[in-house]
Amino acid sequence: MSMATEEAKPIAAEFESEEAQQTRLFHYVALITLGGSIAALIFLIVSRWIIPQFPSRYLTPVIGAFVLGNLVGLWLLRRQRARWAIAGYLLSITATLFYTIYFMGGSTGPMAVVLVAVPIVAGLVSGRRPAILIGLIILALYAAMVVTERIGWLTPRPVPESTAQILRYVMLALTILLTFMIVAAFAAVSDQAKKTVRQQTQKLIEANRLAQEAAQAEREARARESQTIYRLQQTVREYTRFLDRVTAGDYSTRLDLAEADESPEARQLFALGHRLNATVESLVASLQDLQAIQRRYVRESWDRFLSLGYVHAGFRYRNGVAAPDDAAWLSPMEQAVKSKRPVVGEQELALPLLQRGEVIGALGIRRDGADEWSADDLALVQTITDQLAQTVEALRLLDETQRRAAHEALVAEVTASIRESLEMDTMLQVAIREMGKALDAAEVEVRLGSGEL
Repeated sequence: MSMATEEAKPIAAEFESEEAQQTRLFHYVALITLGGSIAALIFLIVSRWIIPQFPSRYLTPVIGAFVLGNLVGLWLLRRQRARWAIAGYLLSITATLFYTIYFMGGSTGPMAVVLVAVPIVAGLVSGRRPAILIGLIILALYAAMVVTERIGWLTPRPVPESTAQILRYVMLALTILLTFMIVAAFAAVSDQAKKTVRQQTQKLIEANRLAQEAAQAEREARARESQTIYRLQQTVREYTRFLDRVTAGDYSTRLDLAEADESPEARQLFALGHRLNATVESLVASLQDLQAIQRRYVRESWDRFLSLGYVHAGFRYRNGVAAPDDAAWLSPMEQAVKSKRPVVGEQELALPLLQRGEVIGALGIRRDGADEWSADDLALVQTITDQLAQTVEALRLLDETQRRAAHEALVAEVTASIRESLEMDTMLQVAIREMGKALDAAEVEVRLGSGEL
């Protein structure tokens, strides 16, 4: 859920609806009328002794019932039953006023003026439509009272004119005071509501600003995440190409490692790149050592093979005849051996015989004439030279294998002859005899012990 939604929920909950404002206003009106009715109830109780002709005994129960109705309405309001409380209040105050009007001079008595306040209160605490409805009800009831009084069906209790005049002014003043207090309460509630609206509007503006900042931060975070993912993908592709080059035999390649950003994935890939470079360098070093060992083995094997004299070291082709010639050595051949590269002259051409990177010989060609060596000539000689190097190496290996096999057979034969003898003297004689035969030696001696002769 976004920050804007999280901020909007508590702010929206703090706004008072119109119904909540009317409920608060009703609470004020109920408290005001409760106080007024309690004061009227006290006045009626006292007037029974001060003003005996005042209809206190008829009005006291009604006002007491109205006080009780006010308390019930406040109780319903605390129980979250505002509509029931307001409806009961309006009905009870209307009934109480008409009952009081009857006992205080009827429709022309001093209490009739108080009926004007009831629709005003209804409009404040319940809205326009209930105010119109209660106004029509009061108008209808008042008209019925006037008609019934005129035709004699209803005879209200009379009030002395002097008393009625005083009560009329008092009721008018009380009605004005009550209306003023209710309007003042309404104004206070309205001001409080406006203040709350302004405060919550500021909170909404602040929440909107925070939501915009959060949305911008989220967009920036997503952009950074996208960039990080793109860089990681590029890095993985580069690592894959690097491994492909290494697999293909390009051991000189290295990863170009840029400084990693702060993301854990980038740091892990950066560390992996260092390990890959280190691994390749270690493999290259091991490969170079192995190649050096192989070159030394090839060089020593050929030196040992040539020293045995089984084959001639050189051959020369001249005037259509190929013959052994240990002195065969054209001058460019020495340069080709040192550089391990073909050497092309005007009339002479030399190529090294290479086996595992080690020179095992050289091939030199010289021809009369001024024609330059063509690319086809060079390609042909290079191919022949490569095949020649492989073939002579294969023949050397074959000769080495055959000699090793003969050596092992001779060792096995001598060992078998020695093991056939069960006596020490016979065994020693057989041993030196077989070794002399095998090595074509002029003399073989053996002596046991380490003492002086």
